[in-house]
Amino acid sequence: LALSVVGQLGDGTFLATAPSVHIGPELLSRSTGPARDSLWVLHLDATGSVADSLGPFPGSRVTVKMVEMGGVSAPLGIPVGFSSTTQAAAGPGVVYVGVSDRYEIGAYTPRGQLRGLIRRAQEPRPVTNADKEGWRRRLQEQRAPSGNTQIRQMMQPVLDAMANPDFAETLPAFTSLLVDAEGDLWVGEYQGSDSTRP
Repeated sequence: LALSVVGQLGDGTFLATAPSVHIGPELLSRSTGPARDSLWVLHLDATGSVADSLGPFPGSRVTVKMVEMGGVSAPLGIPVGFSSTTQAAAGPGVVYVGVSDRYEIGAYTPRGQLRGLIRRAQEPRPVTNADKEGWRRRLQEQRAPSGNTQIRQMMQPVLDAMANPDFAETLPAFTSLLVDAEGDLWVGEYQGSDSTRP
C-alpha cells in the first residue's frame, strides 16, 4: 500500500491513508464506465507499522475509458471532476474522517470507535460550466506534455482523455480536513472556479 501520513495523534503515533489496490486488476477485466476505489484510514504506531485500521472508506470516482497508445488499447481510469472522496485528519487522541458527498465528519478514537458526528445542513451546490472550464484549464497546465516530441506523441491519447473528464453533478461538501496546533478542526470548502484544484 502507498501510505500517505495525514496527521499525528500526539502520543507519537500517526494517521495515514492508503488507496485500495483493487482498482488496478479490476480495470484490466472490466468494461468501460464508472468505478470507485476505496481509501483505507490507518493508525500507525511510532515505528510506522499499522496498529489499527479504521476501515475502508469510499475513494474518488473514476470513469474507465479505453485509450489507444502505440497500437495497443488499454483501460485507463479518468478521475471524475469534483468527485467526492474521503478526507481524514488527526489531533491529540482523536481522528476525524468524512466522506465529502455530504457535510458529515466523524470523530473517532485511534482504535476506530465513533465518539461523535459533526454535521451541517446545506444544499448541494451544482457544478457550473465555469467550474468545469476552470478544472480543465488547471488540468492542462498541470499535465503539460514533455518537450520530447516522441514522449509527447506517445502520451497525447492519455492527455486527450484526461482533458475531457466526466464531472460530478454537485460539488463536494468539503475539500480538506486539518487539525491545528491547538487541536481545533478546520474544514476546507470549495470557494469557486478560480480557487479549486483538480
